[in-house]
Amino acid sequence: MFRLGTASAGSARDPENLALDLTNALRGGRIEILVMALFKQGAYTDDQGLLAERATPLEDSSSTLLELRLSGDGRSVDVYKPVMDLRTSDPQSRHALRAGIGNGLQASLPRLHCTGTAGAGAEDRIIVDMSSFLELGFFVVDTGDLGFDVTVIEAKEFPTNLDVTADYGPRVPLLRVGYSIVLLPEKPMEPRENDDRLLYFDTQYQDKGSHRKKASFYVDPSVPARWRPYFKKGVEAWNEAFTLIERPQAVRAMLPEDKDWPDDYDMSDARFSAITWDTSEATVSMGIAKVDPRSGEILKCDVIMGDSWVKTYLDELEMEFVNFTNFLSKTPSVSVLLHQDVVEPGQTSTRRILELLQQGGKDRKSRSFGFAAAYMQKRLQHSELEALLGSGLQEIVTHEVGHCLGLRHNFKGSMGVSPECLQDLHCTAVHGTSASVMDYIPVNLPRPGDSLTHVWSPTIGEYDKLAIRYGYTHMQSPSDASTEQILEEVRRSAESIQTCYDDDLYLGEDPSCLDYDLSADPVHYWDQQLDLYADIQNHLLEMSVAPAESYSLYGKAVHSVVGGFLPEIGINAVYYLGGINNTYLHKYTDQTRRSRQPMPAETQRRALAVILRILRPKTEGLLPPDSNLPYLVDGDHLQGAIESLDLTGLVRRLRRLLLEEALRSERLLQLHKQETLLIPGEAEVFPVSEFLSTLVYGVMSAGLDRITSDDERDLQRIFVQILTSKFPAQAQVLPAEVMTQLQYFHSFIYEMSEGALDRLPTTAQGAEWAFCAAFNKTCTCTGLVRVRLANISSSGQWSGTDKACLPSHFALNASTDSESSWCECLSLTKTDLDQREAQRLHVESLRHMLRPRHSALEE
Repeated sequence: MFRLGTASAGSARDPENLALDLTNALRGGRIEILVMALFKQGAYTDDQGLLAERATPLEDSSSTLLELRLSGDGRSVDVYKPVMDLRTSDPQSRHALRAGIGNGLQASLPRLHCTGTAGAGAEDRIIVDMSSFLELGFFVVDTGDLGFDVTVIEAKEFPTNLDVTADYGPRVPLLRVGYSIVLLPEKPMEPRENDDRLLYFDTQYQDKGSHRKKASFYVDPSVPARWRPYFKKGVEAWNEAFTLIERPQAVRAMLPEDKDWPDDYDMSDARFSAITWDTSEATVSMGIAKVDPRSGEILKCDVIMGDSWVKTYLDELEMEFVNFTNFLSKTPSVSVLLHQDVVEPGQTSTRRILELLQQGGKDRKSRSFGFAAAYMQKRLQHSELEALLGSGLQEIVTHEVGHCLGLRHNFKGSMGVSPECLQDLHCTAVHGTSASVMDYIPVNLPRPGDSLTHVWSPTIGEYDKLAIRYGYTHMQSPSDASTEQILEEVRRSAESIQTCYDDDLYLGEDPSCLDYDLSADPVHYWDQQLDLYADIQNHLLEMSVAPAESYSLYGKAVHSVVGGFLPEIGINAVYYLGGINNTYLHKYTDQTRRSRQPMPAETQRRALAVILRILRPKTEGLLPPDSNLPYLVDGDHLQGAIESLDLTGLVRRLRRLLLEEALRSERLLQLHKQETLLIPGEAEVFPVSEFLSTLVYGVMSAGLDRITSDDERDLQRIFVQILTSKFPAQAQVLPAEVMTQLQYFHSFIYEMSEGALDRLPTTAQGAEWAFCAAFNKTCTCTGLVRVRLANISSSGQWSGTDKACLPSHFALNASTDSESSWCECLSLTKTDLDQREAQRLHVESLRHMLRPRHSALEE
């Protein structure tokens, strides 16, 4: 058997030594190897926190290929790192390329020579000292943060790979790293051409070649036993796709309790694709494929499931009361969108906002996990609730194994399932909750009073099946015409399913390419989510705080809804304004579809309606009921730090975010751009003029010439501040016709304020004494009360609520009580002040903000 080599770990006297016998491997003079590395153990201290996360990959995944060559004089083994990104098939360019990039030589390892009675042929053995390799992390791991003192713990060799375990110091605790060095086949597998309609990771998919070969995933013993069956279902869900290419058992999950579980299992071993359970608070889940960079063949793939947000919540199942705020304490309650030091509304680029949202996916997923369980706990028995959360883990495992199989994200997967299907258990059992499990999918909670649904997707989607058929259909030879015809049929079928990838999402142009949306009508889904949150607010205190627990948990729950869910729904709705649906299409004679088209005008109108709902959270029932406000505190009660939740400030930040993003120049340009995509008269568009008129009317609909609430005035004030800030800043970047629309509505609101001032009282209404009771009656007053008799008045006396109107009670200089006396009140309460004057001051402040710009526009 062709073996990589035999390794000998150092002795107690020489623990840093690692000798490798490469005699077998270097018979032909050269070999290519792939190096994999990960933390075999976690490392944690109370003072420093988590220093190493178990199973976390360490190697530079873009450069893990090494070439070992026996030197010309046979005295050393030279180590090269081939350049894979730059290649040429032009003979005339080879010299220039070689001279330009160098030969990739990394090190030269002298041969060690045997002494004593080593036996015949010992002098021909090729043995090298690999200790320097460990110090340098085999040239693929940055050991600077690990330490340069290396102790070899174990070395094991197998037919095509070598595993080495080493401790790095001198820091304490020592960091244990596992290396697996894999001997690559002399002839790489034949790669298959990628296609943007079913895009795989670059170089990470291939014709598997053998119909009999299985992909086995080993569920590490670190995974709690009760969740292993769900992990197994998640892995083997992919067999539904492989069955379509006559490989019904292509993927298998191995459990520690299985009879054929290998005795020599080691998660760092290249032979085992492992699914591990991580204690890190930073990890949600991830699938890491180790590939042959020459062909894209996947040699090993590991999945890490984050313990932090999953286990913390799942442990709650052991309790009678499920408290999702205990779980939320492990994650930020407020969306990154409301962190002013991270996102500056109207200034932070759309791409950056989308990147931050995806980076914060673990917080969004964790909020969904906790929220789903808390919401569903009254509808399910304990065992059913455990199964519900297990199915959530199953979906995540299926997603990560999809990455291991080479599939990329498809954030339009959710567009492939109708809202009606999502509410039908029989439909989602067949189609899932998305056309692709490679989407980031939110929980599919049933509406109040509706039947139960599949909260998480129970199966892979139609896109996933096509992707597996395309990537794994066996081709007998590159010229196999029958298979090529099958692949072409798959590619054409893929055009019927909407597709988009990570870079599409970051561009921010196509709103149907968003993560954490749901159904073929996401705007309808968000509208229903607002109804759900309004219903939840009435029960959130009961849901979040168990008997004898701290009310700070209620504040955290409210924070999560108002500061977590609402801004993310709102910002997604903003991206529908001016949105363009881009589609991966190829040219055919019968092609009738278009590569780009604006989002339907009615969809954009409904998206704007969602935004306007969120701008008035109090009116829409999205804030806590008044009866719960006395309990609205937030903070860490276990650390002795709580504070009153600033709900008003939270709402103001939410409003500013949505209005700044809706009126930013890039959004207005996008609206203008999508107006020009259709032939005039071909279909209805959503023009800038309609957007601005709907927004202005929606915000200012309460009017200015009648008394409105403080909350309504605050919304109007924020809107006018943002609108006026666009002049003249946007004059240089917006087309003239768009600027004209902005100027028109700016002037419109100014004239609106002028007219309102004409209709409101012109004199200030100060604090005045007002009649409150006749003689011997009760004066209801919070403030000062005095008694009047003809032209005589007493001094004022403080009254908390009620006071009898008798001159004798006020020491009025009169011989007897007079029935002709009366009492007056000088109110000190806000409710008794002249609200018309408050409205006038509000309108004058708006006019003041608008006037300078209005005058400049007239000039």
